Amino acid sequence: MPFQPDRLAAEIRDLLERGLVHSANSLLDFLPDKHTVPQRDLRKEDAKIKALFLSKEYERCYQETKSSLGFSQASVFLGHYAKYLCLVRNSVEKTLEENIERNSAHRSEGVKELLDTLKEHTDSYSLYLMAEAFLFLKQKAEAFDCAVGSIKKNQLNWACWEVLLRLAVEDPGLLADNLLEESPLKTIFTIRLHRETDSEAEQCRRLLSENEALLGQSYLAQETKCFLLYQERNFEKAREEYEALGRAHPFRLDHVDTLSNILFILGDIHALTLLANRVTSVDRFRPESCVALGNCNSLRGNHEEAILFFRRALKLDPAHSTAWTLMGHEYIELSNLAGSIECYRRAVDKNKKDYRAWYGLGQAYEMLKLPTYAVYYYKTAFSVKKDCRIQEAIEECEKLC
Repeated sequence: MPFQPDRLAAEIRDLLERGLVHSANSLLDFLPDKHTVPQRDLRKEDAKIKALFLSKEYERCYQETKSSLGFSQASVFLGHYAKYLCLVRNSVEKTLEENIERNSAHRSEGVKELLDTLKEHTDSYSLYLMAEAFLFLKQKAEAFDCAVGSIKKNQLNWACWEVLLRLAVEDPGLLADNLLEESPLKTIFTIRLHRETDSEAEQCRRLLSENEALLGQSYLAQETKCFLLYQERNFEKAREEYEALGRAHPFRLDHVDTLSNILFILGDIHALTLLANRVTSVDRFRPESCVALGNCNSLRGNHEEAILFFRRALKLDPAHSTAWTLMGHEYIELSNLAGSIECYRRAVDKNKKDYRAWYGLGQAYEMLKLPTYAVYYYKTAFSVKKDCRIQEAIEECEKLC
């Protein structure tokens, strides 16, 4: 089922108007070459809101739109989205500064107040933002309902499919087959869901092959093939394919964090240094770039410097759960077991399928000479990823219980 170019172009415009640039960029891969994206003339008041959002004056952007009078729907959404981003950014900064997991109720109040405001709006984008907010509050049932409601109103709202993906990765049985109508984005969603599930690589490849007419040579299709090799621990082949992808898209950084993980595992400090230099020259303030720079410093033994880069990645993208896992590894290297446990817990809080974080928790508790706890976390890791190394760790720890 192909995309309808005119409808796709209109959706890209709507996403751009609302600051959902990542989603717009993803959809642009499927817009035919030379097809134009329509634009609307901006009134002065709407242009001001857009300028405040783009300059990251989030609180001011929100305050300007609180009355909702005289502003377009896109500007009202921008105000609410700005407030949400401000709240999430402040929460992450507080967590990183205080290194605490608990007693965060005071940081949730602002999100609850925003939800009360959003309940007055029933459009697809407001429902999407409500889904994000509920997910932040760990109210997953409410997040799921809002995400599905948003998609039913607008099948092309890529941003909401992203929320649904985060929910479904933790619970693949969450979605009934007939819950959402068939559409190009549902197909892409299904492929990405299989991609994130280690045991379903072949199913993912089959879907890629069956939907070649839809996906073509899109970045999504190419990067997914690379990522499946990484999941299967075929690191040399994955590296080769990722480097080819990098040559085809020299200024696209979406995949460099995964490539840097591969180079770290292979211990290729020369290639990792070259990658770090490249991402620095393109955009050193992308979260993926920060992860690559963190991995480079880690391989050089500069663990404290690596932690700084992983912290920066989290400030730039609070949803980047891998950065928490990698930071946990650095604290292990520094023998800061309390710090590592905190980071791993944050990682699994963001992504229950991160077997590396579960395994890290097992390692930390084993080092603390608490084998019963270690076995529990190792077994949790093994339930996510059937790996002989994890099985060996379980057997060794069980001897100490």
